[in-house]
Amino acid sequence: MSTISVLLIDNNPGFLRILTSFLERYGRGQVVVAGTALGGKDGIAKAYRLRPHVVLVDLAMSDLHGLETIPRLRSMLPATGIIALTLMDAASYRDAALAAGADEFVSKVGLDTDLLPAIFRLGAVDPASPQSGDKSRPCGDQLDPDNAVEAGAAALSLSEVGGGRRP
Repeated sequence: MSTISVLLIDNNPGFLRILTSFLERYGRGQVVVAGTALGGKDGIAKAYRLRPHVVLVDLAMSDLHGLETIPRLRSMLPATGIIALTLMDAASYRDAALAAGADEFVSKVGLDTDLLPAIFRLGAVDPASPQSGDKSRPCGDQLDPDNAVEAGAAALSLSEVGGGRRP
């Protein structure tokens, strides 16, 4: 079984800790948090060094907004999956994140049902493989329904931690 390395970028250390725990617990040993970064600038440096399969980027960061971070990541690591993560679930944010170069958009409110499937979809292709320049990524596993209630409780904690931030 291969693992998917993930870099988490957010400016809230509490959210990073909870999200790391969530992924370690519900990623079924297939998702490995390669690192965390406090803000966009730190995230870009760590992404370059770590070369993860997938990068999760919060949109509302003070040092370098997620919509500025995403195109830099895309340019530097074109085959790496990028997931925009935010509490702001408006269609305009989704459209802006995808236009900036994100592959997926996940609302922090829907982490319990949407995040792991998105990671599995994007992590299904090794960024170092020759075919990885192809942006079509096959669909991977889904969240284990037996853990859905616990995952929902964990996601509620996640949204509470990130709940006070606005762009």
